[in-house]
Amino acid sequence: MKTYAGEPLNILHTIGLKTMYPIVHCQIDFTQPLDSDRLKSAVQLVGQVVPQIFGHYELRQNAFVVAQTDPDSIVNSVAATAQPDALPLDFMRDTQLKLYLQPQASGQRLIIIMSHILSDGAGFKALLYLLVDCYNRGAVAIADQRNDQSTAPLKQLIAQRGPAEKVGDDHPRQPLFLPQLADQANVEYRVGSTRFSVAETARLIAYAKSQQVTLNDMFMATFGQIIQQYSGVPDLTLACPTDMRQFFPPSPALRIANFTARYNLALPNTRDLPLSQVVQKVHQQMQTLKVRRQFLDSVADLLKRAQTDSIVALQQVAEANYHVRPIAYTNFGVIDAKRVKFSGTAITNFIMTGSFRRAPMFQVAAGTFAAQLTLAFNMIGSQLEYQFGTMILRQMRQNLLALGDKN
Repeated sequence: MKTYAGEPLNILHTIGLKTMYPIVHCQIDFTQPLDSDRLKSAVQLVGQVVPQIFGHYELRQNAFVVAQTDPDSIVNSVAATAQPDALPLDFMRDTQLKLYLQPQASGQRLIIIMSHILSDGAGFKALLYLLVDCYNRGAVAIADQRNDQSTAPLKQLIAQRGPAEKVGDDHPRQPLFLPQLADQANVEYRVGSTRFSVAETARLIAYAKSQQVTLNDMFMATFGQIIQQYSGVPDLTLACPTDMRQFFPPSPALRIANFTARYNLALPNTRDLPLSQVVQKVHQQMQTLKVRRQFLDSVADLLKRAQTDSIVALQQVAEANYHVRPIAYTNFGVIDAKRVKFSGTAITNFIMTGSFRRAPMFQVAAGTFAAQLTLAFNMIGSQLEYQFGTMILRQMRQNLLALGDKN
């Protein structure tokens, strides 16, 4: 049995466990089945670089305890009729990674669920690339590979910023919300998505460039305004996750850990403005927050107090600065399709999402794979609630494409 010390940012995702279980979720559809034995061998190799995937998380110690390294504890084959997303997860007793192979009429589906206590979206992408490389090339793929979980670069960022006036509140006075629907029958785990074509995605990129904004600005403005119209809340308040690795010195090491912080966007009276104006307002405020490195506010106290405070106290710090909001947004950015090519098969669909939320809680997740934008959500809800979620995605698609058409 081996114990691997965690970092303070692991604690961020131990709050609100009863409301939302912290995962990063990926669903990949293939034309031909993967070799399950080969996949297990790949998982075994990944575990030599990131042994924590085999362990359970001990909150009292903020550590991952590994009792065994059997890939059968991670890789599972399930029936076509099974609902693997509904299977129980307990990262405090079980492994931090789960892979489910499921036959489909057109091939096979691979569902990957990673503990968000262990790592974040960017860390998941690094782990996925390593898994694919191990599947394709075997042991040579982990030669000279190491995982760096050190928070030293983050502490340096905080020190460089120096004392800063806290800008933005992680607990909005009027948070966004969705109405509770009457239909509560047949509550299930559901994944919804909409995919833009290559040409449509290119149109959105062209519009962003022409307006000197980011795609992220466009997604937040579009999503936030739609939720405002359903909730009647006049202000647009969203937490925008950001990968802090972009500010770290370059390193050949992997960084499969939690290095995500959040910007707190808060714009008054945007519900009835033209979307193009809201995009500009989002962009302007995000630029201000980026210059001030406001994202550090969400993690600075936690890092400062990690060496002195109890786990319970640190969870309270996390709740004050990084709490679970009813309405959430995340952007996984570009997933490199060239690095997600499993030998002997081809990918027909790729969806990356966050945790499953009980409706009317709702999170939209954006990601681009093979030059195609996908918007998606995970939901625990009824068929009617799922249809409501897909309607929100359709509205986002329509509104975004209308922006693109203006270019």
